[in-house]
Amino acid sequence: MALVLLDLQCDNSCNDPGVSGPWYRTRDAWQWKAQFGLTVLGLVSAVVTADQATRSHYKPAAAALTASAILFGGWALLLRDGGVGGF
Repeated sequence: MALVLLDLQCDNSCNDPGVSGPWYRTRDAWQWKAQFGLTVLGLVSAVVTADQATRSHYKPAAAALTASAILFGGWALLLRDGGVGGF
């Protein structure tokens, strides 16, 4: 989903550079890259969680799972603040 949102960041409804408005209407807003970074880190953390859990390393798995949850929460808040996805 993050790749789709990054690819579809703006269309004809975007503001010109330098014009204020909500971040999802600004082509060069930092939030586009931030939401992509959060999801990539969350995916990596989820893979680490699965790997550590299958090896019976439960403490590192729990730490990675916590990191995944925090990253997902940050991503959801970023989307909610932007009014993306009906949040």
